[in-house]
Amino acid sequence: MNALERRLSLDQQFATLGSQISALQRQYADIAAERNKLAPIEAFPPELLVEVFSHLPELPMIAVMHVCRRWHQVCVGASSLWTTVECEKEWDSRAIDLATRYSGSRLVSLRAARLESLPSHASLQLRALAPKLCELHLSTKDTDRAVLAAAVTDIELPRLHKLELWSAHLAGGEDDSDEDESLMVSLAIPAIRQLSLERVSLQLEPYVGIISLTKLSLRHCPSVLPHTLLRVLNGCPALTEFGLTHSLAEPQDPADRVPALPDVHLALLEDFYLEEDDTHVGVIADHLSIPPECNIYLDIGPTHVDLAVECLRFARRIVDRAHSDSLVFDVVVISSLNDGTYIVEVGAEASNDRGNVLKQIQGYVPDEEDIPAPIIPFVEALWLPTIEALVLGQIEDLAREPEEWVSIFDAMPTIQTISFQEPDAVVDWLDILTALIPHTLARVKKIDLPISDSAGMDGLVASLVAFLKAFRAARRRKLSCLILTRRRIAPASPGLNSSQHSLLAKLVTHLEVEEDDSDSESSDSEDHSE
Repeated sequence: MNALERRLSLDQQFATLGSQISALQRQYADIAAERNKLAPIEAFPPELLVEVFSHLPELPMIAVMHVCRRWHQVCVGASSLWTTVECEKEWDSRAIDLATRYSGSRLVSLRAARLESLPSHASLQLRALAPKLCELHLSTKDTDRAVLAAAVTDIELPRLHKLELWSAHLAGGEDDSDEDESLMVSLAIPAIRQLSLERVSLQLEPYVGIISLTKLSLRHCPSVLPHTLLRVLNGCPALTEFGLTHSLAEPQDPADRVPALPDVHLALLEDFYLEEDDTHVGVIADHLSIPPECNIYLDIGPTHVDLAVECLRFARRIVDRAHSDSLVFDVVVISSLNDGTYIVEVGAEASNDRGNVLKQIQGYVPDEEDIPAPIIPFVEALWLPTIEALVLGQIEDLAREPEEWVSIFDAMPTIQTISFQEPDAVVDWLDILTALIPHTLARVKKIDLPISDSAGMDGLVASLVAFLKAFRAARRRKLSCLILTRRRIAPASPGLNSSQHSLLAKLVTHLEVEEDDSDSESSDSEDHSE
């Protein structure tokens, strides 16, 4: 047999083997299909399969639809499996198209979060899905705000009850600057219940009188006129949550500057969030009342002293109106930042029958042209006659006239406990307090201060002894309690010696020396990790 004949013979053998392999594969597939039909899951009725598929984290078309023809038919025929579409960072056009096609008459919830970009055809898909949408969340990068606004503008969403439109600097973190103009969009959402906007503003006038609204949150939407907001709130008797962050605007039309403002009472309000630095908050406060059981979150960070005082007075009017005499402040912190900015932080609890709590109020006191900003207006603007605990932090410049310090502490006549945040500032504060004892601090019973190293212990003890002696002479009694919290550092500080301990013990009714191991534990853990 020559080479050609040998080659033809081998080709024929290959062809025969190929036919046999194909036949075996068909036979294998038939047997596998027959075996699969006998599997327990194949006996599941479609209703049970739908229940199983509904617990999958994503739409079934991701994987389940392509397992077999029966599962594909089950998924396509079950509209309940297509009521939620979620996509992260990328717009999922296929999932949205399938939800539009297979959801039937059911309502659909669409959540597209932290999108890197929004395609131009997103508007067409949203319009096709609009009659079915009940919830819509869209959040994009700040650079895509125009695309976001174009995608939703003039869409009719007749059944939408929850809308969240957010635009933020996703890559580098949120930018809280209010200098950027927010984009204005127009939407028809007559059934809306929860509305949350960030840097994407709506014309609020069409929503006056939407009584179904239960939540309203406006963040960095600087186009809200105070009188328009009050009219919207006045038409929302069912509102339970209201948040306003850097969104109040200055009226441009002189006719809008002094409109007739309604008095608004939000009887069902449960949570009230406010972060504003504009004097128009006073207008809101004059016409807004909330129930005593409402939780209040206030964060006030102005850039001008006068605005800060106005914001704090606004807070006082709001809370006074809600809580009356039940509000009692329990701690105030006075300190300063490295740039010389004074900070006044106040924590409070409103103790009435329902145990309400004022969650947060902060007022920031800036400097102006190297002249320390007056703390007194801030102290007077707050409810400090009820204060019981005072925390003294690190103050860069304590050079104030004695009369000024007396005025500050006189505004807090009920102080019973004084504590210190920074060991380095204790001696300076003690010298100031010693000079104030004849004039104020009448109810102080307890001093809690940190000690950290032995090098400055003699000076600290000397200042503390001077304070305690002056206190005993002016008040005709000893200080009730002195707590020294020893912060352990490396090398470890020996703390008070026996003679210092004995001297201090004679000047107070009760002396405690405590150990604060937090620093050492942190150091030990770092060493161990290394």
